Amino acid sequence: MRFENEDMESGVFVETANRIITLFGTISEENCSQIVHSLHVMDCENNDPITFIINSQGGCPEQALAVASTIRILDSEVNTHAVGSC
Repeated sequence: MRFENEDMESGVFVETANRIITLFGTISEENCSQIVHSLHVMDCENNDPITFIINSQGGCPEQALAVASTIRILDSEVNTHAVGSC
């Protein structure tokens, strides 16, 4: 699998072609911005479902709420999958 946007430091991997966003690690202001941006970009492209895979033990509650709010307002369906130590 090839990720178009791979940021090892933030733990966010985005595969635009297959509409997959993966988060490994705690949610932070930095990776929240990247996730929210990627969700909006995919939603603007078309309304096919988006897959969001989360492997996180937590992080900043405000940033998590920003991601959750974004998911709620999108036209695209977002399928979330919690894996690992969530």
